[in-house]
Amino acid sequence: MCVHTLILSGRYGFLDQSVSVSLLLDNMDKTLMKNNQVSLLRLSDAAIKDLNILFLARFAPSPDETTPPDVHPSGGVFSFYHFELFQTLQSLGVKVTPCKDIDRFVADVNQYNYIFSVFNRIPSCRNGEMLISSINEYHGIPYLGAPPNIRALAEDKLLTKKIARSLGIPVLAGKVYNNEQDIQSPPDFEGPYFVKPRFGAASEDVTPDSFQEDWPSASAQGRVMLKKNKECLVEQGVPGSDITVPVLGGDAPIILPCAEEISEIPYGISTFKQKRQFEKKRQRIILQETDLCDTIQEQVAKLCQYVNPFDYMRVDFRLDKERKCYYLLEFNICCNLGSYAAIAQSAAHVGISQAEVVNHILSYSLARQSWSPLFVPLRR
Repeated sequence: MCVHTLILSGRYGFLDQSVSVSLLLDNMDKTLMKNNQVSLLRLSDAAIKDLNILFLARFAPSPDETTPPDVHPSGGVFSFYHFELFQTLQSLGVKVTPCKDIDRFVADVNQYNYIFSVFNRIPSCRNGEMLISSINEYHGIPYLGAPPNIRALAEDKLLTKKIARSLGIPVLAGKVYNNEQDIQSPPDFEGPYFVKPRFGAASEDVTPDSFQEDWPSASAQGRVMLKKNKECLVEQGVPGSDITVPVLGGDAPIILPCAEEISEIPYGISTFKQKRQFEKKRQRIILQETDLCDTIQEQVAKLCQYVNPFDYMRVDFRLDKERKCYYLLEFNICCNLGSYAAIAQSAAHVGISQAEVVNHILSYSLARQSWSPLFVPLRR
């Protein structure tokens, strides 16, 4: 089945456009493209009344918490993110209960009819990103994100490369190392090298030392990762910047404007500490180069056809410093929905608020999982 997509850029002036929706129509995307309109959903009054949501997050606030928390010593800005997201859900008028304990979630899961989980790392569970969705599938409870098999694909940067390459999307050369004996042999491409985990997201374990000019230094960095019991992916290193492309789920996925992540760290790499805002030296701008943005969004549209269904995602690319070559790095199913993050900022660029983004994602998630009552069109 062909998945149509709606591609948005910052040059159409959506702030003055009405917002319309018409799901389940074969020509929906063509009509919207012609009129430069964006398809959004919102919860119906019946859905708002009937929904009983569990908000599962590592730093989920208490129900009566009203003061934004400080930066967490290990989670960084995520404590604020989870506080803000919980408040956004409350603003939709739905019943929502916070939870930050996995054991409690497992024990109480059947008390709720939707699980809104942004709990990405499960303590003591190796590669546990699929655990929440799998438990929900077992109990037949709708949940945020994507089916476990799609989530597993998103967490595997090597398989993502292979799928992208098969679609004609440019990717960087890369090789996986599973043990210290393997890493004695260099890859079949020359340096510089970029060393990162094969699985996971949010630039976990990415530091300024991840970029190395020669193999002895790169292999030493790889051994550090392997000693943490994490498979290592060594890629061709490309000085430059990152391009991130948010996508909202739908029968016609909505591809939002491209954002460029510019880092002052040598080679322009973005680290875990930067993404958690322990360190600054990083800024995000909406990409203004129309031809480049159009080309990258078209590549994202290709990928969307093969990683559906999903409620929302972000697709990341590497752009070389000459701004001539781009390479797909990964796609992230459970990416940040905070007001300071790429999805909300790209959406704001075309006149869509953070609350509208969350409302649409939740509404589409319920619709694709055949939950009823469904949604109604959102009009402005």
